[in-house]
Amino acid sequence: MNTRLKRVCVYDEGTFTSATTPNLASESPAVLSEPWAATVIAQFRTNALSALGSVDKTRKMSRTYFSSTHFKLAILSEKKFYERLPSLFVSTSADLGFTTLCLCMHLAQQNPSPSNGSMLSSLYVLVKTVLYEVGHGIYPAASISMASCARAARNLGLHKIRSQPLSEIENEVAEERRTWWAVHNLDRFINLYNGDAIFNSEDAGEEDPLPPDDGPLSLEPLPYIKPTIATPALFRLGQFARECQVAHLVGRVVRHVFSPISDVHFHEEEATQLARTLLSFLPLLIEEEVQFSNYCGALSTCISSLFTLYAAPSLRSQSRTLDENTPLFAMEQLSAKMAEISDYIFGMAQDENKRFMLSPFVPYALYQTAVIELRLWKQKGEPQYKERADRMIQILWLFSKRWSIAGKYIAALYSPHPPVTLPAQDFYISENLM
Repeated sequence: MNTRLKRVCVYDEGTFTSATTPNLASESPAVLSEPWAATVIAQFRTNALSALGSVDKTRKMSRTYFSSTHFKLAILSEKKFYERLPSLFVSTSADLGFTTLCLCMHLAQQNPSPSNGSMLSSLYVLVKTVLYEVGHGIYPAASISMASCARAARNLGLHKIRSQPLSEIENEVAEERRTWWAVHNLDRFINLYNGDAIFNSEDAGEEDPLPPDDGPLSLEPLPYIKPTIATPALFRLGQFARECQVAHLVGRVVRHVFSPISDVHFHEEEATQLARTLLSFLPLLIEEEVQFSNYCGALSTCISSLFTLYAAPSLRSQSRTLDENTPLFAMEQLSAKMAEISDYIFGMAQDENKRFMLSPFVPYALYQTAVIELRLWKQKGEPQYKERADRMIQILWLFSKRWSIAGKYIAALYSPHPPVTLPAQDFYISENLM
């Protein structure tokens, strides 16, 4: 009964398809108690279980997820997930949130189809995830989804949990803590790529404890210190904790570049300090990458942040020569670093067994390196630069089998004047950098 119009509502189940069913996991109890909710929930459940297939297929999918994508967003308890999984296909009252979670995990594992470059599938329409949108270059949807995730996290009070000492946090709250950090990290990575200094989530405090990693790729906890954002780079941290540290620096770079202060002297000093800090992380990130196979998430984001910092207007020199006092020289050195580990990245991307481990943040650093190498080749005419650029394109092609955004970067590289950062904005990027 529609209480406002005092009419009986009749709903045709056929009108609720994967394209029209809302994300019920985020609806409030008041909404779910409405008379029409049972019909919508039933149709959503039917669509969801059809997409997942069976409990065996879902278990196989989840094993792949926890051995790969999970390490990019280490926010779930694997043990708790498998405890709840059997009820998914047998209980009509299964938790909508858990059903949606399974769909998100399934979606994140989708690879681009060789015959169809579009990743706007019926599964994507049924349930979206931010990581999926970032990796496949679905903008501005990724930014909009990020804002929704950040607001939901804040409404759930996750921002209050992040600063509590680890000893005060119960095991069941650990997922919530890691979820806030995942929101924090993705928010800053997306803004780095978008060129937007307005974040959807608050900054982490330098004394906020870093989240412990979860899974076989994590390192043993440090016995004498409780790592925080301010923990020096020389200390060994797990993959997820390291990405949190780098994401914090990403946020500072984004604000510095896209929302600069009026004090030019202070601004230049801040740029120098940010570059020095990021560069101090670089050797360690490379070493950790080769030793522990973290699949380049933190490393590539560190490199992308440095490229963005060097390309900022305040760091541009009027000189067109590459001497050691110009940011152009710094970008050449940085791209050379990326070229040095290109064989490692190529081998990683070529291994089909590791495809699900590939970070969606790597293609941007590959693209930026290729841009610099192509410009150096045009300026100097030395074949080594063209060879390096071609190598980056080759690796991007391999990444495009996992993340569609890599193919879009390749297309951008073949444009007349590809910018160092994307999207190109006249107030920030100059095509006459070299």
